[in-house]
Amino acid sequence: MSSTKLTISTLSGKLLHVSAISTNPLINDYCNKMAALDGTTCSICYARRYLSTFRKNAVPAYTRNTKILLTGKLTEDNFKKNSFFVGQHVRFLAYGELVNATMFKNFCKIAEMHPYITATMWTKRLDIVEPLIQEVPENMRLIYSTLMIDPPEDVATTIPEGFTGVFNVYSNEYAVKHGVDINCSGSCATCLKCYTQDNIVVRELIKQKLGNENRRYTDVKTRQDVMPLE
Repeated sequence: MSSTKLTISTLSGKLLHVSAISTNPLINDYCNKMAALDGTTCSICYARRYLSTFRKNAVPAYTRNTKILLTGKLTEDNFKKNSFFVGQHVRFLAYGELVNATMFKNFCKIAEMHPYITATMWTKRLDIVEPLIQEVPENMRLIYSTLMIDPPEDVATTIPEGFTGVFNVYSNEYAVKHGVDINCSGSCATCLKCYTQDNIVVRELIKQKLGNENRRYTDVKTRQDVMPLE
């Protein structure tokens, strides 16, 4: 039955050509709580914004994914035939966040069931992941997403044990003032550093509602070159 099948998405924008399994952040208590706090990356979450506007049509599928991942252990019946191909990079939680340990174990199970892919998960939920870090299969990578916008350097560069990198988000103003090396812009599919490199510290600018992200990245770099640091 289709109601038991996970939706594997082919994303657009910077994630063009990267396949993903997403969940619905609008029904996630953690996401809702953090989104209400000023200064968090959740308060400016693009996934919540998109699912509330021009990607409303994805809500049923991502809600179904959430429910499937919160129940029991997954089997082959939860996947359409040829859902993945050999050597594919798959993003876990392109939209959404972990809800509980069951969901995390199921993501580990997906990677385990498809050893010929490389799966990468971005998550803030150290409280869920750290007690289960030994269950992560070899073909699954973990990127820790820091909670606050403009994190201090000690937070921004600390990679939790068992993770392959840390992901940070900065405002234009903070990046220019502090000379932050913004190293995330453009296409994930042509970069793939998060998907292939270890001990990586990623720094991205806040996503804008409109506008060319590559141009904005260039503008920040230019401003850093011409403005003295305080």
